[in-house]
Amino acid sequence: MVFARFSRTSNGRMVETTCLIIDDSEGVRNRLIEGLSSAQVFDRFITAEDGLEGFRKMRSEAVDLVLCDLDMPAFDGFKFLRMKCGDPSLSEVPVILLTGREDVDSKVRGLSAGASDYLTKPFDQLELIARVNVHMNLKRLRDELREKNEELERLARTDELTGVANRRYLMECLEQEFARSQRYQRPFSLLMADLDHFKRINDSYGHQVGDDVLVRTAAAMRSTLRQNDIVGRYGGEEFALMLPETEVEGALTVAERCRQMIEELVVEVQGVRVPVTASLGLATNPSASIASVDALMRVADGALYEAKRAGRNRVVAASVPEAGPDHP
Repeated sequence: MVFARFSRTSNGRMVETTCLIIDDSEGVRNRLIEGLSSAQVFDRFITAEDGLEGFRKMRSEAVDLVLCDLDMPAFDGFKFLRMKCGDPSLSEVPVILLTGREDVDSKVRGLSAGASDYLTKPFDQLELIARVNVHMNLKRLRDELREKNEELERLARTDELTGVANRRYLMECLEQEFARSQRYQRPFSLLMADLDHFKRINDSYGHQVGDDVLVRTAAAMRSTLRQNDIVGRYGGEEFALMLPETEVEGALTVAERCRQMIEELVVEVQGVRVPVTASLGLATNPSASIASVDALMRVADGALYEAKRAGRNRVVAASVPEAGPDHP
């Protein structure tokens, strides 16, 4: 049995709060729904006749709070709590036990098993609503805190202007991927990309146009990459592209695609198209001459310098010996 009603949050997002009621008595289930509906605590109710059915429904649908009878003949509240606590994805969902037992031991056992609170049958409707509201408010605060922490973590690893990885996060990922490449002798390519004559763009058209070029360049490079690849802003107009499990040939294909997309960017100022091109340098590991992240970046930077010296708007792969039997 499901009752549903939808509500809108203050920021305009449509959300739905759901209560799961687990009780072998249909009368108790209906009284709980009636009491909580009149207080407009939840938008939706899901019901189950025992703990096993309740756990299955909880696994398949998003639930904000559970009201669970402690004493049920087939699968009681203690078994339900054991299964819930065994699933990390359900750990944040509060459970209020409903029990007709007056002994303290059963209540303590329930709380120790993972319940957030308990109510003694026959319960008072006002007390029911008050306890539910307390735990719903606590859950909302936890959810908001988690979302804010996730946003802070995202901001800490993202370049504010372009939305790609910032230098700090880029270097963390580079260290990890390089270590994996060294340990398992798996191919790993690094592209260093630098916009050509970027100072000229800023001086001629202004920094706002320069920022627009950076944003579009980052988006163009990101669109060429696979899910496990990473593009980051290394500094100023320089970007780095990490390509795990990618040998020279594949990396050159990606680099040339990036170069072409940047060259085709349409940036106009008062009807005049701003020319945008980039030079790219490629280094690939494992290599006999590369033993550290710094060395890998130096090799890629060297190839980038060669691309600039050869006329810009091109891709150059570093010429380094590959690791072999004599070069572990």
